[in-house]
Parts: sequence; C-alpha cells; structure tokens
Amino acid sequence: MVKPYLLVAVILVLASRLSYADDAFARACIEKACVKAEIADTDYKRQAGLMFRDSLPDNEGMLFVFEEEGVRGFWMMHMRFPLDIIWIGKNSRVTHIEKNAPPCPGPNDCRIIKPSGKAKYVLEVNAGFVDKCRLKLGDKLRIPTEQ
Repeated sequence: MVKPYLLVAVILVLASRLSYADDAFARACIEKACVKAEIADTDYKRQAGLMFRDSLPDNEGMLFVFEEEGVRGFWMMHMRFPLDIIWIGKNSRVTHIEKNAPPCPGPNDCRIIKPSGKAKYVLEVNAGFVDKCRLKLGDKLRIPTEQ
C-alpha cells in the first residue's frame, strides 16, 4: 500500500517540474554575500521547497517569503544534499542560522529544525555558504525589489 505522505510528495515534485518555468527569482544579499534566489511565496512553493532536487548550483538558493513574521520550523524531508538555513526577521536582520542541515535519514526519522527567533523570510543555500561568507546573526538581508 502506498503511504499518503509519499503520494503527496510525488504529486508536489511532478507539479513543481511542470511549473518551473513560472518560478520567480530575485537577487538576495546578506551583507556582501549574494545569491540568485528562487522565490517561494505561496503555500505550494513553500511546501515543495527544494525537495527531490539533486543539487543546487553555487551561489543559488531558495528564499521563502511569508505574509507575517512567525516561528518557522523547517525539515529536510526528501532532500538529497545538506543546506545552510538562514532565518530573517521582518526587520531584514538574520535571527537564526542552522549550518549543514542534513537530509532526513528516513520518513519516520525527520526532525523539525526550529529557530530561536521569528522570521518573515528564510533563505536556504548550499551547506558551507554561511561559513564561506562569514554570515552571522544580525546581518542584514537586501532584496532589490524591496529597496
């Protein structure tokens, strides 16, 4: 019998591949470290995230945008590579960083990564990006569409 969560995941992946051409991108910078960020600004895009992708090109990421600031837990279900996850408050300042978050080992063994502060934005980038760019709490996010 097919597990319901697996069926939902497969549907999300297939739909995300069909809608890839419609995805919006923006340049997102934290201090001097900039990435080309795919924008996840709908419930569907936020739920699908980077699941089932084989890799993420260097200096690219996914920027999750929420309507309101809140505590945003993330998990690494169906991920194939580790990420650095950066939570950013409504004041555009980094509130929490999770370095080298590994993919979940299995569907029944997937922890939710909870930040220590609230966030309006969450930026996912390749593991090692935070250390390479020396990002830290309090750093400021800049997005050209908000300038």
